Amino acid sequence: MKDSARKFNLFLIPSFASKLISRKYNLRDLSDFSKLKEVFSVYDIATILAMNNDFLYATPFWNKNVDLPSWDRTDLLINADELPPEDNAFYKATICPYLYSEEFKKNAFRKYLEEKDISGNDPVPVRAMETIGKQNKELPFKIFVVNTSVYIIVEEGFGAFFTSNEVWLDFLKRVLKSSYTVSPLKEVNGYEVYGQYIAAHAAKQ
Repeated sequence: MKDSARKFNLFLIPSFASKLISRKYNLRDLSDFSKLKEVFSVYDIATILAMNNDFLYATPFWNKNVDLPSWDRTDLLINADELPPEDNAFYKATICPYLYSEEFKKNAFRKYLEEKDISGNDPVPVRAMETIGKQNKELPFKIFVVNTSVYIIVEEGFGAFFTSNEVWLDFLKRVLKSSYTVSPLKEVNGYEVYGQYIAAHAAKQ
């Protein structure tokens, strides 16, 4: 259950969703169900929600033994219980079947977990160029802060990027650093991503 005392929200968004919603709206509008229906297909909405809810837990370096009870890995973009009756019914009838399907999530996550295939003709999204250690690395994610929300925008091949504990630790540091800019340390450290950081840091020793 989400704790109302938390001062910020943490979301993980596939890059296609960020790109499409930004053509007309803003990242924060990914939490507006009416705008989601306007911009995306049912399948894409389900993919966006599944990625946000469950994707980090599927990444190879996510420590399954780290658990902070009562804290979500990420926040819900859409809370079905807060939707108007008509939207709630639509959500349950069309979106939920996808979200309850492990096969759907497996297929939806595959291209984000595996190394990106660059042999096709699809355009490759622009990636952020940042520095890890002394070498420049092309990162398959960007982190944006919008008001009191932190958005991790991930591209295809995101999961395959984590080839070592050092790279995973660097990613977690970046998420926490952005989170600390919008919320007190105590609130941020209640998220499971902080527990993952502690586990990764311990593994480095």
